[in-house]
Amino acid sequence: MKEAELINKEQFSNYLWLSPIYFISVGVLYLWGYWASFDINIFEYLDLSDVVKVAIIPVGSVFIFTLIGFAIGEFAVSDVLPEGGGKESRVGVFLNRIIPILILLYGILLYVMTFYYVPAKWHILPMLYLFPIYLILKRSGFLHEIKKDTARSLVIMAIVALPLFSFARGKINAQNIINNENYRYAKVQWSDKEMKYLGHVSDYFFFLSKDNQEYVISKDEEVSPLKLHEHSFADDVAPEKKEPKQPLKKDIEDAESPPHS
Repeated sequence: MKEAELINKEQFSNYLWLSPIYFISVGVLYLWGYWASFDINIFEYLDLSDVVKVAIIPVGSVFIFTLIGFAIGEFAVSDVLPEGGGKESRVGVFLNRIIPILILLYGILLYVMTFYYVPAKWHILPMLYLFPIYLILKRSGFLHEIKKDTARSLVIMAIVALPLFSFARGKINAQNIINNENYRYAKVQWSDKEMKYLGHVSDYFFFLSKDNQEYVISKDEEVSPLKLHEHSFADDVAPEKKEPKQPLKKDIEDAESPPHS
């Protein structure tokens, strides 16, 4: 199939001017999810150029693996529900029959996950929001310029997923630090305590105490060269008490025998 049959380039180019706004928004969502968890308004400190620079590595690494998963899932589902004939298949008929119940259960789950604390919340919530938004956009004719349905589905899913996973990844990274599960720490000159390192944005360094009660914001010129250490679970375990050295049998016998006259 020729490229001209896969996509209408002239119509698709109408979306390209939105690309910078979209990717800046993705970076903003990551920063908001991360820094708001520490009650820090990071937008007071950063420049526009910092948004993509700070967010691109954590967001991009997760998104690549997520997109691979979507691609595998899309091709697998397309075999079960073939394009144009899914409604008449056995699976499609069954799903149409129980769809009101599924929608109700999905809505309840989405409400609970959004407004209540649930373990692994930010690992699950993006997926729950992804599918309804994806279905709305796909059925609305969004990106109809892409003729191949599987390719169009993947592009829409990627566009919807990236902002959701960006915000969630920021939350997950922040929670790992707050819960003392995964972080870096340093000894800083203005405190006799080790402090958790939150990040470096523009001209500022951010630190948080290990009990999460105090954070410090310092400018570049106020910070001496930092030596960052990776936290490990061994740091939280008390040093193993060594068993007292047992006296040798000869020493015991010498101690018990009366002194020679």
